[in-house]
Amino acid sequence: MADEIKEVCRVGMMLKRSQNKRKLAPVNFRNRLFVLTRDCIAYYEGTSEKQGKEKGRINFSDIKVVEEVDDTALEKPYGIQISYEDYTLYFFASSQQEQKEWLSDLQIACKNNITLQNRFHSGIHNTKTWTCCEQKHVGAPGCKDSFKHRVAQLPPTPTPRIAPSTSSLPPSTHRQQGPYNGQVAHKPRGYTTPASHNHHLANPATSVSARSLSPSRSTPYRQTPSKSPTYPQPPSPSQSPTYRQEQNRLNIPLPKPPPEIPKKEDLIVIAKFDYEPMEDVDISLVRGEEYSVIDNSREYWWKARNKRGQVGYIPSNYVEEKSKFASGLEKYEWFTGKWNRQRTEQELKGEGKDGCFMVRNSSTKGLYTLSVLTKAIMHGQDDNVSHYHIKPTAGNQYYVSDKHCFNSIPELIEYHRLNSGGLITRLRNPPGHIPPTTAGLGSGTLEITWKELSILHELGSGQFGVVKLAKIKKNNHFVAVKIMRENAMSEDDFIDEAKVMTQLQHENLVQLYGVCKNPICIITEFMSKGCLLSYIRRHQELLDKPNVLCFMAIQICSALAYLEQKKFIHRDLAARNCLVGERNLVKVADFGLTRYVLDDEYTSTGTKFPIKWAPPEVLHFTKFSSKSDVWAFGILLWEIFSGGKLPYPTMNNVQVVDQVTRHHYRMDIPEKCPRPMYNIMYRCWHEKPEKRPSFADLKQMLVQLQDQDSTDFIQ
Repeated sequence: MADEIKEVCRVGMMLKRSQNKRKLAPVNFRNRLFVLTRDCIAYYEGTSEKQGKEKGRINFSDIKVVEEVDDTALEKPYGIQISYEDYTLYFFASSQQEQKEWLSDLQIACKNNITLQNRFHSGIHNTKTWTCCEQKHVGAPGCKDSFKHRVAQLPPTPTPRIAPSTSSLPPSTHRQQGPYNGQVAHKPRGYTTPASHNHHLANPATSVSARSLSPSRSTPYRQTPSKSPTYPQPPSPSQSPTYRQEQNRLNIPLPKPPPEIPKKEDLIVIAKFDYEPMEDVDISLVRGEEYSVIDNSREYWWKARNKRGQVGYIPSNYVEEKSKFASGLEKYEWFTGKWNRQRTEQELKGEGKDGCFMVRNSSTKGLYTLSVLTKAIMHGQDDNVSHYHIKPTAGNQYYVSDKHCFNSIPELIEYHRLNSGGLITRLRNPPGHIPPTTAGLGSGTLEITWKELSILHELGSGQFGVVKLAKIKKNNHFVAVKIMRENAMSEDDFIDEAKVMTQLQHENLVQLYGVCKNPICIITEFMSKGCLLSYIRRHQELLDKPNVLCFMAIQICSALAYLEQKKFIHRDLAARNCLVGERNLVKVADFGLTRYVLDDEYTSTGTKFPIKWAPPEVLHFTKFSSKSDVWAFGILLWEIFSGGKLPYPTMNNVQVVDQVTRHHYRMDIPEKCPRPMYNIMYRCWHEKPEKRPSFADLKQMLVQLQDQDSTDFIQ
């Protein structure tokens, strides 16, 4: 505890502004206990009498800017800003004197930082412009000289020398050590730093007062030219008091130097897809090129440097660590890595071209599988996908047919593009890859203006409003715009929820790109085939292809397992709220929206409420959970394998409530549904929520069910 007390240099209760590290996070102000030590500034819950949980800390070595904030920027006086990494901390003292003291201590502590910037913004960026200079870009250069620049422009201050005489010197005033949690460290009121009336930072090594970061009464160390700081021996008893006073006045206490941190090697990644940025702070990606990651602290957007030295943000799901590219095949378009057989078959059949092929990792470690599509000869027949093991020889060659061996897999592929050589057909081209969606349209774009959109035509409508197709004018990127009906939703609550929803990213979740206001709408990715319910009703032939329907179910379950893991409840899971894209790609939409509906009909037993998808605990107590989503998933499976029929087709809502809750009625198996699939549905409809399987378990059941229907390899 003694060491901890000695480390504390300054303590104070101040008002802190939220840093908005999450996209569109709400802005709030909270009182925090700020503590300054030799190495960092930290802030806590609680008070100076009772310190609570630490809420954050900033190491001095990370600080780029430490300056005042305009009183008008946030309509609060005595503001201080600390910029570090990609964030800025704003906090507010209770008086101008307290502001100056904290600012002085912080600037002294950071004066030798190589990361310090010469210019800074005295205002804030309000998502559109800087309040201090009206520059629009959040990364625009500062408009005022920082203390680093101001210090650099001053003439050097002569270094005082210790006089050998014992002439009378004014006594120095030291920071008083006091309790925090009974130890607060403050200088006496009225104390003036020597030379502070001119430039207190002109030469910090000689002008810093005893109020600076000196947490103990021990003799401070002296800085000598071209040597590391050394600690002098304590003065002997024979030394006069005057000499000790002179030593105390001229030996300036310095902050403890931060420990050396070993330099981390840059994380090298390789682009899996091309990417064209929407914002100036982002950089483009070229498939197969390497990039050095500078900062990967944000989950979905990493700061990186390309081979030309350009620095900007890239979507993290568009790249892969180079260390994971062990096979060297990742740069080829035909290599899909960890895709399973079912996804590979769906991608090839979705492309629908004879000789279309892919290479993927085999279930046997170290081996690879070549999958090739051949078109059906007879009308009405399915296209066929054949799978071949790529086998190694004792001499480290590769072959599909042992008559044709090659030194590498790319050589094998090139040969079979010209000759079938034992394959069912020669290889043509791999299917085009559909790049994943990004979390937002850019690393900082979340609130989108109507001027940025070109509205095309209506796609449909629902209980929340109208959905229209639109284009982003800047890059002609198609998006779906869901315009909410007036007074249909609680706008403020929904905007808060949208902030969370943008942070949910999964390949089978419809990505929320951003929001618009006046009227309120959400911008999402566009899915070309529309809602799953309509798609199944249009394609009744899918009832004879249970493997395709099972593949769709696996995708939905995968998204829900992700939401389950994130502790997020959908609340309105149904086939109408899933969307279909190219190659039977299915994504879950409208997750979380029902919480903000103001329509009484939707939250009662009226026709708009999804009674037929609700479990007993929701019908009785409106108790939603991940297990209520599991019940709804069972109903969704019934919709899929019945060809899009309405659940409980012979009952109205009142009858459903009565039969499900009082008589424990469960729907029968659909006509063309495989019995194992119905067994999975039935497990979702257990009366007790805790007895229903998790989505992670359901996904495993569905994958195993589809694996049983897989065809054998062609040897």
